[in-house]
Amino acid sequence: MEAQDVGSGRPSARRSRSLTIRVALALGAVAALAVAAMVVMRSESGTEPDSAVAPVMLADANGASYRVPSGKPEVLYFMTTTGCVACEAGAVRLSEALATHDVGVVALEVVPDTPSEWLTDYQAALGLGFPIVQDPDGELTRRYGIVDLGVAVVIDAGGLVVAGPFDPADPAQLAEAWTQVVTS
Repeated sequence: MEAQDVGSGRPSARRSRSLTIRVALALGAVAALAVAAMVVMRSESGTEPDSAVAPVMLADANGASYRVPSGKPEVLYFMTTTGCVACEAGAVRLSEALATHDVGVVALEVVPDTPSEWLTDYQAALGLGFPIVQDPDGELTRRYGIVDLGVAVVIDAGGLVVAGPFDPADPAQLAEAWTQVVTS
């Protein structure tokens, strides 16, 4: 029979501590799985930390040009703007992280499939604090080995991948990658 506090009908403090420990272990296991998934995704995509890329020029909806790599650490978020709720959540979470942590990192949302006339409204609707650039021929997406959209990579100033691909909508993956942003 389970020990209970007299008169309260609640489990004892001992059981409560046991439950707390089990929850903490479960959360630790989830975090470990997230890191393991990132390692598997990285090895499957071919974007190992030492894979450099040649510069690519991309443009936003207003015609402004962006060079990748730019000479600064960057977060590149590869997504679609056509009905992907998870992609939108990732873009918003990434924008919030950048606003919270002023670390001098450049962030670009890279989209392969969106007409330029939609991008300005889309960016304003989500309240993003970083530009959305078009990768119409998929050159940058291919160079970083991105297979599925809705993932981000962190690159250093020279374009080397230091974290990712990861899902910025997932708090554990974003926190892990953010450590790389701060230290790159």
